[in-house]
Amino acid sequence: MPKKVTQDSTSATAITAYGDATAIGSDTYTSASVTTDLVDHKHVTQAKGEITALAAADAHDGAMALASAYTDLAVSGADKVIIKTIRESGHSDGGEYDYVATQFHVIDNDHKDGSTKVILHEKDIVDTDIALSLDGNLAQVDFDVQAHASDSYVAVDAFALTLEDQLSISSLMATAAG
Repeated sequence: MPKKVTQDSTSATAITAYGDATAIGSDTYTSASVTTDLVDHKHVTQAKGEITALAAADAHDGAMALASAYTDLAVSGADKVIIKTIRESGHSDGGEYDYVATQFHVIDNDHKDGSTKVILHEKDIVDTDIALSLDGNLAQVDFDVQAHASDSYVAVDAFALTLEDQLSISSLMATAAG
């Protein structure tokens, strides 16, 4: 059932998208990506985008491998929010991966009341057998965040870290408002 949230109808539309991936093992790969486009069309503001996080880890000689990926979205000043999330995880001999992709569409109509309708679509795919072919440790972040409005605001906070033969971490938070 859709959630209803009370809001101030005079506020700007703002979105904050977050993606995080952590992989622990001898060979690791992480990636976090955010794409958003917020556009104010005078009486209607729309924001569309996608958040992805991927973690993959492989271990040698019976050592531990761990992969964890996470996405989140915070929205304020909107009448309707549509969120579609796919989560996939799996394993191989000595390794595992975790992947999350979240697509969103946010709409704010200046002539609507102060409640927010949220529509969630979620799909989980678990225990998929895969063949991992990792060599080394790599962490990456990728973003394209835009806001087209008067008095618009964009901020990105990105972090990527690797430790040789141990781990990879990718973390990304992006905010767009207008």
